[in-house]
Amino acid sequence: MKKIFGLLGAAALGLGLVSCGGNEESSKEIPSSSAAPIEVSVEAKSYVASRADDREAVYTHYTAEGEEVASYTSLYAAINGCVDDGDTDDYIKQKGSEEKLFINYDQYADNNYDMYWYYSGGNTFNEYLCWEDGYWDKLGNKDIISVLKSGQNGTVTHYANSYKAINKSSDYMLPKLGKIFSYHTCWELEANIGVDMVAYSGITKSVYKVNLSEAEITPVYDDGDTAYAYVGFITADAYNVSNHGLKCDTTTGNWYYYCGETSWNSSSIVMEDEDCYLTSTWDAEKGVFRPDGDVTMTMELLTLEDEDGDDYIVHRLTVDFGEGRVLVKDYETSDLTQCGTIRFTCGLDIESDNNLVDYMCGAKFENIVVTSAVATVYEEMMDDEVYGSYNELYAGTYDILNSNPESLARFHTIVYTPTCVTYDFNTPGKDIYGFSFDIQPKSVE
Repeated sequence: MKKIFGLLGAAALGLGLVSCGGNEESSKEIPSSSAAPIEVSVEAKSYVASRADDREAVYTHYTAEGEEVASYTSLYAAINGCVDDGDTDDYIKQKGSEEKLFINYDQYADNNYDMYWYYSGGNTFNEYLCWEDGYWDKLGNKDIISVLKSGQNGTVTHYANSYKAINKSSDYMLPKLGKIFSYHTCWELEANIGVDMVAYSGITKSVYKVNLSEAEITPVYDDGDTAYAYVGFITADAYNVSNHGLKCDTTTGNWYYYCGETSWNSSSIVMEDEDCYLTSTWDAEKGVFRPDGDVTMTMELLTLEDEDGDDYIVHRLTVDFGEGRVLVKDYETSDLTQCGTIRFTCGLDIESDNNLVDYMCGAKFENIVVTSAVATVYEEMMDDEVYGSYNELYAGTYDILNSNPESLARFHTIVYTPTCVTYDFNTPGKDIYGFSFDIQPKSVE
């Protein structure tokens, strides 16, 4: 298979190339151009949004003896408090009902020491035993947020949430894949969209134009978990899964670069907050941030050559902010290939000091408008020995917007945590996504 050597436009020539993880000894810098480089970063805004939690505290934690401990506006915060601070058989009740909504059992059954529960629709507590046969398949096309309390050490963690596939590109796609595997989703980022290309298709470049200036970002409630809006790419290459893009604190509107290695069971995603690359303006009347610009984001799988003439491969993220501001970041590790699968992603992430994150923390990231999505197959990637029967594309570019007519590029869009995700593909030339953790309590009948 022929090699592709990466070339950057003049706007990026003054930028240092930064390696994210992997084998950093092979990281190279792009030579400086004769012109003074354009400063890529911008000054972060100091404004911090405040959102008073005026919701009624309808969830109350009681001791096993019926004494009131604390009341909460969020079902997640209430159950987290009951598990972390309570004792066995402490329970939660919702205002207006005498039902014990949640009981902090030591175990559910004699033969199962793990306590496993899920939230149906995001606001209804349910329970069933852990490790059922076909567990992952049962999450398909459901509306579930799930939690596991280990019987061995009592620790509580989120488990896999439900998912569904939007099969817009072709009826051919899902039968060929057979099913959605757990590693096609990103469990670490609580609600997300992933545009998943069929593997081994020869696509080694994807370019997305995202009108972030049309988006609205609602901050979390005061004293709640921290939530981040994000836009980027997840690129899977065997067991190496790079995840990098731009991430925004919903209380400041400032956007930073994030990177890391991720898969369905591990994460090292880090937001680098030393340099801000995009700011937002606070709309006091509506109570939202509006990003101060749009971006064109490119992910490429490139074979480069070091000074010794040896090849090395990188997953290169390029973010063009316009007016000559271009951010270039590389992910590299020693055993990458050019056969990785590039997946565009966006969504909302929650970080918490507690074992459980709060899906009722109030954050929103709405009206993310993608106006162009193009995947490229190079002639050099047309290698039957590598791609085999999956190599059904010709060299060229392919439209991979969900809203546009069917494309020969086989892809589908995976929704992770559907209760928190909206999407609109009804306007030609626009894929519109939204994410919300502003889940309301279920009414008591």
